Amino acid sequence: MTYFRIVPTLLLAAGLGAGEATLPLMEARLADGTQLTKHWEASILALVWKDPAMAPLRDKLSEGLDKAEKELGFAPLAVLAAIKDARMVLTGLSKGDQFPIPHLQATVDLGPLATTVLDKMAAAAGKDFERVEVAGAEVAYVPAKATFPVTIARFGTRLALALGEPIGTVPAVAASVSDFHLNADMTAGMKALDEALTPEMAALITSQLDTLKPYLGRITWDSTLLPEGMLDRMNSSAAVPPYLLPIDRAVLARLPAQALMAGGFGFDAPAYWVMLKEQFRAQAAAMAKGGAEVDMVAMMEQQAESAFQEAGLACTLDEVLADLKGTVLMAIAPGAPFPTITIAIPRGPAVDQVVERMLQEVDTAMPAMGEAAIVPIPNVPLPIVIMRDQGHWLLTSDTAFSDQWATGASNGWSDSTAGALAISKAPAQANMIGASDTPAVLRTISSFASLALAMVPSLEPKQKTAIAQALSRLAAKASTGYMVSGATAGGQMSEFRGLLGLGFMPAVIAAIAIPNLLESRTTANESAAAATLKSGIFPAEIQFQAGGYTDVDQDNIGEYGFLPELAGGRNVGPDASIKLSLLSPQFAEPDAEVNGYRFTIFLADGMDGAVGDQAEPLPAEGTDQRERSFIAYAWPVDDSTGHRMFALDVHGMIYAAPWNGQDPEWNSLYAGGTWDDQPGGLWLPYRK
Repeated sequence: MTYFRIVPTLLLAAGLGAGEATLPLMEARLADGTQLTKHWEASILALVWKDPAMAPLRDKLSEGLDKAEKELGFAPLAVLAAIKDARMVLTGLSKGDQFPIPHLQATVDLGPLATTVLDKMAAAAGKDFERVEVAGAEVAYVPAKATFPVTIARFGTRLALALGEPIGTVPAVAASVSDFHLNADMTAGMKALDEALTPEMAALITSQLDTLKPYLGRITWDSTLLPEGMLDRMNSSAAVPPYLLPIDRAVLARLPAQALMAGGFGFDAPAYWVMLKEQFRAQAAAMAKGGAEVDMVAMMEQQAESAFQEAGLACTLDEVLADLKGTVLMAIAPGAPFPTITIAIPRGPAVDQVVERMLQEVDTAMPAMGEAAIVPIPNVPLPIVIMRDQGHWLLTSDTAFSDQWATGASNGWSDSTAGALAISKAPAQANMIGASDTPAVLRTISSFASLALAMVPSLEPKQKTAIAQALSRLAAKASTGYMVSGATAGGQMSEFRGLLGLGFMPAVIAAIAIPNLLESRTTANESAAAATLKSGIFPAEIQFQAGGYTDVDQDNIGEYGFLPELAGGRNVGPDASIKLSLLSPQFAEPDAEVNGYRFTIFLADGMDGAVGDQAEPLPAEGTDQRERSFIAYAWPVDDSTGHRMFALDVHGMIYAAPWNGQDPEWNSLYAGGTWDDQPGGLWLPYRK
């Protein structure tokens, strides 16, 4: 399975390539491995990584790479270095059974490694890959099981991937100096999505996204590794959303000069609420499906007004939102024992009422204009100061800064190294300006690193020391970072520079989230399988037996049944004329597969054994046992859909055991025993 995680990722990372007459929905390109390597070698990250103090970490990585090479059959870093002319195009979307099918072409030249990579993929996939003929290709494969067309092929030293359509030519993308380039027509993408979704999905999704269409347009994203770190630039042809306002730079200048990280953005709460109301109304209309539509907006507004009245407030929701229009600020500055946090929001009479009511809850008097008050917050061992001036409410854990803020004058942030850099990069109509004093941030983090590393048992002492030293060396060599965005003559722009960049954050999030999401899906599948046995199959069997739908010995005592009989897949009764629906039609086939699990039922055969589902009439032998006993199992389709198998017998108790990759035998629950035995072996009562 590793091949399906790594190699397709390399292909997909190749980007989305441009068309000639008509641009595709998306196009992107990854720089050649030689450029990527060159930029890495010149970066601060490589400089620190090569430091002799990093040897324990390099050794640890080398162990992992060696292990990966043995498993894959090739060196992952060698593949990255070999990349040439990597690009990808998304030309459209078409309707699928449930979700849209992407029409995508990707290609990458890996030199001599192309043969090794694809051969190893095919060998690892085994029966999951079927070889096919593709014109001009030395070799090509398709997955044996796929919900839409997928083809991967090799043309000499070039690998090609196609989704939703046959392998074709991937148009060239204009040369770019960036390491990664993306160009996407979001407006066309929304239109294609509208046309490709099923009516039910379209009603739920596109109705809510319609409010965003005016702010989509065509976007470009360029990401490059510089000596200082990662630089990301994004441009859009769409207008700036109305809820983003030009930032007040005079207010921005009031941030503390010594801030580790600071910035602000212009925000129009009333405009944002208007957009949200449109989305809520679209969602309500989609959910109504021709029935009575619930006015969700009116309900929320009524609930807000009721809450205001109960709190004794004389203001309305609209009045509070109207006050929240202006520049919002945030700063993190050095402090002891922890860095301080400062937040400033626009204020007005209605917001003042809300703040005063909140202060009453903690027995704190409303501070006068320009004055400060200490807010006691339970379980927070730091003093929190609140104050107001003509334009803002300030909440800070930096007691000294509140005095500086009260003067209304600049506090030097705009003239600091970090602040001045950010302001110099911002467009005239900037709606967001922020900066990070990265060296100071790293020095601050270093002071807490030893405590955090001490709680990581998987790292050896020398590796922990290396990490601490890496932070120290980065702090000595790092440059300041910044992020800015705002309106331009052609739409809007954003620019970010930092040690790791925007591309790093999605990677970190994916590295953390994807395994957790997969595990969450596995857990959900397991819970669903156990619930199906307990709340679905068990009561269905009780009803089936009580109804006497099968009575082979005609003693007026019913016998238990198989899944197809319970779900209407096979008629029952004396003349086989009754079609039941005690279970969902999903269970109408033997060994039903539902939510990543297979299900089956065993009944006694009269010879101290059991039979699984069969279309032929059951023998007269065993009828008495079939009147008293049945056993149902649920087990994963594969190791990606579940880790446990479940069983239930006539007593109604759910048991679970680790799945060993094999279908359960009829008496697995009884550790290989008979119908009269008790559950045993690895089977334990199920607990979520």
